[in-house]
Amino acid sequence: MKCAASIDEIELNAFSLLDAAHKAENADAIELIRKGRVLYPIQYDGFLAFVPSKFIGYARNSVEKHMRKKAGLDGKETNVAVSRILGKPAADEYVENCFKEYCRSLGVTAANHKHRFWKVETVKRFIAPPGSAANDIALNEIGNSDPEYRKRMSRHYERDAKVRQIVLQRAEGVCEECGQPGFLKLDGKRYLETHHIISLSEEGADQPHNVIALCANDHRRAHFASDWQELQEKFLIKIEKYRA
Repeated sequence: MKCAASIDEIELNAFSLLDAAHKAENADAIELIRKGRVLYPIQYDGFLAFVPSKFIGYARNSVEKHMRKKAGLDGKETNVAVSRILGKPAADEYVENCFKEYCRSLGVTAANHKHRFWKVETVKRFIAPPGSAANDIALNEIGNSDPEYRKRMSRHYERDAKVRQIVLQRAEGVCEECGQPGFLKLDGKRYLETHHIISLSEEGADQPHNVIALCANDHRRAHFASDWQELQEKFLIKIEKYRA
């Protein structure tokens, strides 16, 4: 089988496997995940999931196709192919525990062998305490199971720190979506995050009239909720008054 040659191919395979495991409760799909040795962590329907190199590394893969050809498939081959795209995988105890917990959520136990993971630091930022959510690039790197969202957020752009500062000063510690104050930080200030309503990849302006201050929960909703498009329209109406 031909190896995957892009992140789009890898993620298409990933969501194919995860749909089979979670929506169809396909035992073969779950077993493929459980037995994985080198794995890619990815955001799926609001939680962190893992998919093995041996599956995602082959182009246009499916569970049925994989099971038919599994005798001739080699994880070492896919490790090389995926690493060209995602960088070098690494062992990590923290992410290891996340993978084991994910397997338990599938009703299985992770295979008892050494594991390595791509995007280790990104995973840590994603599942770290709320303060880490300020880095929305980290969230985007984990992914979103809406194909349109993934296409729109596939590139990253530099943000102007001054814009973020202006928006946070405007909000005065209160989420501009739910109206609740952010939690108190050690320095006595309220914690909020900033979110570009129209993404920079869609040529949205890096200006205060396109940026909204959100609590950590609403910021995650903006990125990962099923109604993220409706939220975007709502945000635009809220922020219109700040347009020059």
